[in-house]
Amino acid sequence: MGRLGLLNRLANAVAAYNPAAQFAPALPGLWVDASDYATLTQDSIATTAVTGVGQTVGLMLDKRLGGRGPELVSNGTFDSNLTGWILSQTATAGIPTWNAGVMQTNSDGSGFSRADLEITTVAGKKYYISGLSNGNNNIYVGTVQGGQTLFVQGLLGLFGGFFVASGTTTWIRIEDGLPTASSVDNISVKLLEGNHISQATAPARPLTGTSGAIQYLTFDGLDDNGMTGAATFSANMDCFIALRRNSSVLSVLCAGSVPASAYMFAHETAGAGTISAGVGASTTYAVNGVDVPGGTAATRAQLATAWPVSQFVVLEARNLDLTSANWGAIGLSNFGAGNFIGMDFVQMILAPAGDATARQKNRQYAGNKAGLTL
Repeated sequence: MGRLGLLNRLANAVAAYNPAAQFAPALPGLWVDASDYATLTQDSIATTAVTGVGQTVGLMLDKRLGGRGPELVSNGTFDSNLTGWILSQTATAGIPTWNAGVMQTNSDGSGFSRADLEITTVAGKKYYISGLSNGNNNIYVGTVQGGQTLFVQGLLGLFGGFFVASGTTTWIRIEDGLPTASSVDNISVKLLEGNHISQATAPARPLTGTSGAIQYLTFDGLDDNGMTGAATFSANMDCFIALRRNSSVLSVLCAGSVPASAYMFAHETAGAGTISAGVGASTTYAVNGVDVPGGTAATRAQLATAWPVSQFVVLEARNLDLTSANWGAIGLSNFGAGNFIGMDFVQMILAPAGDATARQKNRQYAGNKAGLTL
């Protein structure tokens, strides 16, 4: 077989590989992909789709558990009625009414106009609620009718947010207590598990970009970053990240007390030049599949040298210990605080540690996204 044939066969094998196959529902991890616009939104509440180059990205969905689940709200578009919702009021307020394809709430300021809906959920699973409000409505999510323990938000315009169900029954309440007539539409709840990376502050969001066929998110080296929220990982994990440094600005992959020229999941004790053993010192690092030092302050510069500016590479960290104790020891409960600074980010796969074959598949898959054959 000639070299071209071998490369084509390798490319086909990489294309056929699905990183999600290594994640059972109970296994920790993270898989985000800057080239998959269907998993990106311009804001952090998943209301504005990413459609092209130069747009901000406020949310990257974790792809490892399959994306969005089916719609759980049976009548959230209110096309012809309010069927399924329990309508009520207090004092002299009116009950919600249907009006030209929306739910109109009718408070007179002396009482509440309310609509409640019961949905079926799975305890411990993460869900995403979204919709459109015109006026003064509040939305609550709880374990009982009218409860507010899972999610509370005042609504004006497009809205969205996550909650974690605590049982098999979850209640949604829409409520208006002000005298101006208000309305809601397109109420949606879907299962959306994962360690999704978001940025609520608009100026700190990265931008979509391209280099030939490579699609990436560019982080400006100043304040662009993203966070997962509280995340639970494990003691033995592998990470593969396809990216390039987009400037000589210091780049980090885990926030520490003292920024270094480049380091991965390692924390430098303030002024001491030492690395947190649990997270970084015992980890094996590699660039494009070639192991390099990087676990100590003295050798970390060699990792930086192997990670050149303007060249796409796959950075790799094997056998990471990301248990809560170690993660918390460096002041983090989430993944991503300070991550990706000064980078063009293509792909990340953070998975339970695998054997040599599994690692090669992840390395090749990430590299393929960055135009590399590894």
